[in-house]
Amino acid sequence: MKKSAVFRIIIKLVSILIAITIYFYFQHPVEYRCTNLKAVFPVGDMTLILDDIRISDLDEDKLSGRYRGGEIPWIYRIIFEANLPMDWSIKLADIVTFYSRPPRTGENANIEISGILVYPPEVRNPVHNDNFSVLNRFNLLINPGHFSGRGGNYAHGNNYCQWNRHGTFDLNDLEKRFTLSITDQITNKVSYIYFTPHWTKKRLIKWGGSRLETDPTAPAERYIRQLLLHDANTALDYIIPGLRDGFEHPHLDSSFYDADIRCTVEWVDYLVYHGAYRVTAQPVKFLNEDRTSFEAISDAKLIFYVVENNMDNKLYIGRLESLPPSD
Repeated sequence: MKKSAVFRIIIKLVSILIAITIYFYFQHPVEYRCTNLKAVFPVGDMTLILDDIRISDLDEDKLSGRYRGGEIPWIYRIIFEANLPMDWSIKLADIVTFYSRPPRTGENANIEISGILVYPPEVRNPVHNDNFSVLNRFNLLINPGHFSGRGGNYAHGNNYCQWNRHGTFDLNDLEKRFTLSITDQITNKVSYIYFTPHWTKKRLIKWGGSRLETDPTAPAERYIRQLLLHDANTALDYIIPGLRDGFEHPHLDSSFYDADIRCTVEWVDYLVYHGAYRVTAQPVKFLNEDRTSFEAISDAKLIFYVVENNMDNKLYIGRLESLPPSD
C-alpha cells in the first residue's frame, strides 16, 4: 500500500474520531452558575450567607436510577476488576463517561441555591443532628423557579452549617429578572433581592455537577495542620494566590501542639473581597463529644479572614493575625 493511501486512511480515521468526540461533547449536560450575587441576611441571632446559585439540565433522578441496588454498568465493572493501576482505571472510566449520553431534563432543569448559616459563638452542632430544625428558622423563595427540597451539612462542634435549597427551573426564564425573598420565621421579617443574573456556562463532562468549596474553617484548619508538621511550603497552598509571594508565616505558639483546635466563625465586612469569614482558632481540650464544653490551654489565637477566590471558586486565607498568649 502506498504511503499516500495510508496517510489518507489515517486522516479519515482521525476525522471520524474528532466528529464522534464533538458529538458526544454536546450530549453532556449544561450547568449555569450565577456570578454576580453574594448576599447576607440576619436571621434572628444568626447570619445567613448566600453563596451560590446554579442550574443544570442533568437528570439526576434518571442517573441515580441507573445505579439503584448498588449495581454499576458492566463497562465500569470490567475496568475496575482488571486490577490496573488506580490512575489508569480512573482515566479509562473518565473516557467511558465522556463517550456516553447522560440523561438530561430538557427545559425543566434543576436549580440549587446554597450557602452558610452562622450561629452565635456559643451554639455548636451536636454529634447527632439528623433534623432540619435550624433550617426552619428561615424560608427562601425564588421567582422564576420553584424550591421543593432542602438539605444541610452539620459538622459537629462547628457554630455554622452548610445549607441548600433545590427544585426546578424553566430554562426559558434564564434571562429574566429574578426575585429572592428571605423570611425570618421568628420575627416574620421579609427581605427581598431583585437582580438580573450573570451566568457562566459549562458542560458537565464529569457527572454530578461542580461544587463550590464552602466550608469556611477548612483552609484555616489545613493551614494550622501544615505548620504543626513544619511544612511551610504546603501551608502556602491555603493562602490566596496573590499573597503567597513573600508571605510571612506567623509564629505558632507551642500551646497549639497536641491540642484540640476550636474554631469560631463570624461573617464580617471586608471591602477587598466584599465580606469574609473571620475564623478564630484557639488551642483547647474538648471535654465532651459534642465539643460544646472545653478547657482553654492558653489564650493564644490565630485569626483568619477566609475569602472566596473568583478565579477558581475556592476559599483561601486572605489575611492572618496572630495573638500571642498574655503573660
